[in-house]
Amino acid sequence: MDRFLSRRIRVVFQAIVPAFRTPRFVRYWTLRPVAAVALVAVFAAVSGARVAVAQDEQSDDEMVVVHTASGIDASADTVYYNLNTGELAAKDEPWDLAFKGTTILVNGEAKIVDKAFEKVREAGSDGFAADKPGDPAIPTGNDEGWFDYDPNSHVVTPVPFRTIVLKLASGGFAKMEVVDYYSPDGTPREYTFRYALSGSGAF
Repeated sequence: MDRFLSRRIRVVFQAIVPAFRTPRFVRYWTLRPVAAVALVAVFAAVSGARVAVAQDEQSDDEMVVVHTASGIDASADTVYYNLNTGELAAKDEPWDLAFKGTTILVNGEAKIVDKAFEKVREAGSDGFAADKPGDPAIPTGNDEGWFDYDPNSHVVTPVPFRTIVLKLASGGFAKMEVVDYYSPDGTPREYTFRYALSGSGAF
């Protein structure tokens, strides 16, 4: 039992002890209502402690910050992005993601989870893979990749409820969702994505 709860209960019983020092006929009439008040106060103290724990857990959840990056032009040279700084990076600078057309490379390890971005609460420890020559950790194409491609309309569409989880080379984890492959005016290979960082892997 924490100190705060113990102190509240002690104050309650200090308030009712004088009732037991009164004459017997007075004690008889005061004991029952005072005891009831004491029980209610103790219950309120315990309930208050439980509510405080629930609020703390909710506050922890609210500390996860979701960032959005847009206008990432992957139509020409490979572009590199640092998730911690939220900025583009040079190849010889620290980077986490690289974009070239529909290919996304990682400086670390990655896996794809078939779950909505908001529902991914833990990075986990299994299923991560690093990029290999000709075999990126984030697959391209339909089925297992991050997008669907329509050969008739030639439109690339991010797969809904599919999230990329990253184990960063710099330490920590991230979850990422590609929101769009097109700019507002319809230009392809211009990424918009959102992501959240976590040192422990809990989101």
